[in-house]
Amino acid sequence: MDGPKAVESRVAALEESRLAIRRLAHELNQPLTAVMGNAELLAMDTADPEMAASIERIVTETQRMAEIIQRLAAEARKGTGETAPYAA
Repeated sequence: MDGPKAVESRVAALEESRLAIRRLAHELNQPLTAVMGNAELLAMDTADPEMAASIERIVTETQRMAEIIQRLAAEARKGTGETAPYAA
């Protein structure tokens, strides 16, 4: 059976993991936002249909990545009392 110290240690390790995931999500979102924003700007400025399709794929996939990162961060916040950061 686990003693109180073992349980406390596991809880601390879980919180460290959650914090690491939240930090990683934040770090991944920064360059992802730049890629997505620049791709959206390129999409508005291209007349080449093939290029437009490639850019649209970049936008779609970066949006998908952003959703995955948001889900990871939400899972890491579960049980901590934290809420999602404000999204404009």
